[in-house]
Amino acid sequence: MKILMVGLFTGNPFDGDETLAFGFEALGHKITKINYRKTPFINVRLPFIAKPYDLIIIGKGEAIWPITLAKIKVPKIFWYGDQRQDVQSWVVNRAKHCDLFLHTTSGQRLKEYQQSIKRPAAFFMVPCQASLYPSLNKYKNDVFFSGSPLSKLGDSVRNEVLNELDQLNNFKWAGKIPSTVLKGHAYGNEIVQSKISVSINHFNSFYKYNSDRIIHYACGGFVLAYDVPGMNELFQHIPTFKTVNELKEKINYYLKNESERDALRSKIITETKQKYNGKQMAMYILDCLATGRSKLYPQFEQYPE
Repeated sequence: MKILMVGLFTGNPFDGDETLAFGFEALGHKITKINYRKTPFINVRLPFIAKPYDLIIIGKGEAIWPITLAKIKVPKIFWYGDQRQDVQSWVVNRAKHCDLFLHTTSGQRLKEYQQSIKRPAAFFMVPCQASLYPSLNKYKNDVFFSGSPLSKLGDSVRNEVLNELDQLNNFKWAGKIPSTVLKGHAYGNEIVQSKISVSINHFNSFYKYNSDRIIHYACGGFVLAYDVPGMNELFQHIPTFKTVNELKEKINYYLKNESERDALRSKIITETKQKYNGKQMAMYILDCLATGRSKLYPQFEQYPE
């Protein structure tokens, strides 16, 4: 199958569009990639570009007009990996012209989108790509987080956690200032070489919502994650926390208990690579497109039209 992927292709192999493309390629499909933000006159050109393809996959796509998507008669998948406090009308206006909507949040929020767009919708996770991680040589960091500076986006949990962690001498925060942002293999190396990576979202109360950060961490190392509702259905072995004090206690515990931490690390990595690899996620997505349902991930909610 010839698939056109229209997303944010920046050259970073950890980007969600890239890991999805890798999965479809692993299934034997021929992939063409377009960065819509860097394609001049994308709304004029896309209907013509799309004609020879069997499937179009749009990642985010805020710059692509709804009328442009309506003109494209090829089957279309629209995926959205962010979360905001309210349903995003710009997402609804685009997804309603597509054949399948994929979201990294489930529960009531996914139902709200499905009811608004009146199209099949399914929960999914941005997949991992195991080849991006080196073998562990030696640890470099005790505690690691990668993400943007503090902001007013989301709930207060992320700011509380990061403010507290930032007081620790053994904490590395990549991305706190622009010069410390890590991408590509440097990012993968840092994850592998960290004893503990801490996963925290901007929004932490939505059912099963996780940014791709947790997948990045869990494919390469040991993770402590905020206890997002439904987390235990997604990951069996990742220890969770609900308060800053609980996080600090677990950091101290797992830094001291190396053998237990390393045993869990192995289980987390194995589960993530087996469950959430790109090839299996691509198969799941194509199942959902064809029938509205898939048996590959019984822990994922799917809402046919």
